[in-house]
Amino acid sequence: MKTEEGVRDFFNKTGLYLHKRFGIMLRRNMIKQLTQVGLYKSVLDVGCGDGTLVLDFVENADQVVLIDLSENMLGLAKTNIESAFRERTGKVEYYNGDFASYESNNHFDLILLIGVLAHVPDLEIVFTKLKSLLNHNGIVIIQYSDSNHLIIKMRHWWHRKNSTYSLNMINEGLIQELCNRHDFSTVAKKRFNFPFFGMKYLSDTTLYKFQCWLLNQRWLSFLLSDVMIVLNKNGRS
Repeated sequence: MKTEEGVRDFFNKTGLYLHKRFGIMLRRNMIKQLTQVGLYKSVLDVGCGDGTLVLDFVENADQVVLIDLSENMLGLAKTNIESAFRERTGKVEYYNGDFASYESNNHFDLILLIGVLAHVPDLEIVFTKLKSLLNHNGIVIIQYSDSNHLIIKMRHWWHRKNSTYSLNMINEGLIQELCNRHDFSTVAKKRFNFPFFGMKYLSDTTLYKFQCWLLNQRWLSFLLSDVMIVLNKNGRS
C-alpha cells in the first residue's frame, strides 16, 4: 500500500522532477490555454511542486493555497513565489501535508491537480475532497498519464523494474467512474506527450519545442499518452 511517508520521501528528492524544465513549461502553457487567467479569485494547487504552475494566477487572486507533502518542494515554491510577487505574498498560504488532511472553510474557483493521481493512496478520498472544496461554478484541472496507452505501459514496466516506489495506474475509464460517483463532468480535454525513451539528453528548449510541435500533428495523435482534463460540478448553473 502506498504510504504518506513513501510519497514524501520520493518527492523530497526534488532533482527527480526538476532537473529538466520542459515538462513544467508545457503543463503551464496548457493550463493557460484551458483557463481564463484573470478570472479566479481563489486558487488551490495540490501537489504544487516548485510552484511554477500557479504563478500565472497569483496576481489576480485574493487567495492562493499551495499543498505538498514534500517540505523541499514547498520550500522551493515559497522561494519562487516570493521572488516573483514580493508585495503580494500575504495572500499565499502553504500547507505541508497530505491533501486528505487539508481542511478549509473556503471554497476555490480553480483547483489544480497536476501529476498527482499516480501518487495518492486513495483516489476516492481525493475526489471527495475536491468536491467539498470546489466552488459551485469552479473548475478542477487534472493531469495524468493514461495507463492504457502503450507508451505509458512501457514507462510503468521500466519504473517497476528500476524502483521500489509504486505508481497508481490511471486511465480514462477510471477517471470517468470517479467523476460519475462524485458528480463531476468533463468540460475540456487535451492530450500531449512527454519525450520518448532516449530524448531526455536533449536540451529543455529542444524538448519543449518538440512537444509543442507534436501537439499540432494530428497524424501523430496516437502518440499522445498524457491527458489534461477540466472538470466542473454536475448541475452547476
